[in-house]
Amino acid sequence: MNPKSKTNLIMMMYYLNQLGRIRMADFTLEMKEILEINSHEEILIFIQNNYSLRLKQDHFPRFNLYNFVEYYINEFSVENKETDFLLNFLEMLFNFTQNAGASTKEFLKYWDEEASSYTIQASENIDAVQIMTIHKAKGLEFPIVFIPMMNKNRDAEFTNWFETSQDTALKSVNINQFNKNLEVYDEEIEKFNKQNSYKNLVDRLCLQYVATTRPVEQLFFYIQKANKTSNNLELLEFLQSKNTENLDEFDLYEVNPELLKKYSKEKTSSFKTKDIRVLKNISENTTSIKIATPSKNYQVRNEKVRIGVFVHELLSQINTAKDIAKVVECYILEGQITIEESEAIQLELEKILETHADFFDERWEVINEKDIMITENGESRVYRPDRILKSDEGYIIVDFKTGEESAKNERQIENYKNILESLGKKVLKTQLIYL
Repeated sequence: MNPKSKTNLIMMMYYLNQLGRIRMADFTLEMKEILEINSHEEILIFIQNNYSLRLKQDHFPRFNLYNFVEYYINEFSVENKETDFLLNFLEMLFNFTQNAGASTKEFLKYWDEEASSYTIQASENIDAVQIMTIHKAKGLEFPIVFIPMMNKNRDAEFTNWFETSQDTALKSVNINQFNKNLEVYDEEIEKFNKQNSYKNLVDRLCLQYVATTRPVEQLFFYIQKANKTSNNLELLEFLQSKNTENLDEFDLYEVNPELLKKYSKEKTSSFKTKDIRVLKNISENTTSIKIATPSKNYQVRNEKVRIGVFVHELLSQINTAKDIAKVVECYILEGQITIEESEAIQLELEKILETHADFFDERWEVINEKDIMITENGESRVYRPDRILKSDEGYIIVDFKTGEESAKNERQIENYKNILESLGKKVLKTQLIYL
């Protein structure tokens, strides 16, 4: 969005250097040399020559957002680095580009507000460590569990509602624990503190139970040692009762090499995700990209008729001459027409708009291919003019036709005129345009 931003350039080079995609022996000195180059184009050439990093998409048509980003992922990627994250990022990007108006600006906004917090779902077949909260682990089991815990209870830390029944104006107030000194003077305060502390104690005991009953084979427990200010956990007191020699590390149960082996109850078939060695393909070029064109029954027609059909279709999406390039490019990206065909189609569209410039002027409110439903004698019919131009003075009806001129076409557009007039609209003119 801001290709001349020096800050973004520095950050990009820094991360690529840290990742190992490029090699900068002295980052500060080499970046100073890059920043002293005034021309943006010269910076791109310098980076390509010195770091084999192509920041400019040469020899490619103007891609849509997905292809644009995918190009740089291929360019920046490093073998065996973050492959799962990159593939999931591309999937998220593809889903975003299915929405209308999927521009770079809109995607960056979407990334900042929502997408940057996405997580990936890793396969359970991967031999790796899962990190989760104790709450999330409830009901699950694992062969081996590692539990790190702070040796501290927070029973006295709560916020709850204290009833003020004697005060009619204020029924209850949300407060933290009362100071213990006040318990001597007020039984209600003492009861309030003890009830809420006990609730926290029960929750804490349940949490320790869940944490220590997840492993099937082995449990490795890490907990802080006791000190004078700690509110020690019951687990620590249990471990101290077993640690008679006051060791920093000890085994509560018998340990030998056989017991430490990982066992499975039964053999089950499983799928293994094959690693993708690299996303980067240096030899890839435009010749390796083939676009399949949907037939739409066009392939059986001669080329002239095919071009004519597409010209007719594209005219329904063009209001003024400014829309031609954008609409044609969209059809190229969707694979409906080739780049070679697009040149002939664009020339034909420009010729039509130049010949009939009055019907493509910006002063008109354009209604393209909208249905008009008319009910007569209990029977409904739908009519669909190619183009209706609306102004304060009235309406103009334009219909595009392929092939030779015919009386049938004249009758059809005259019928459109009669329908609009029956609806109380003033029709200034009708026009048939043969493609």
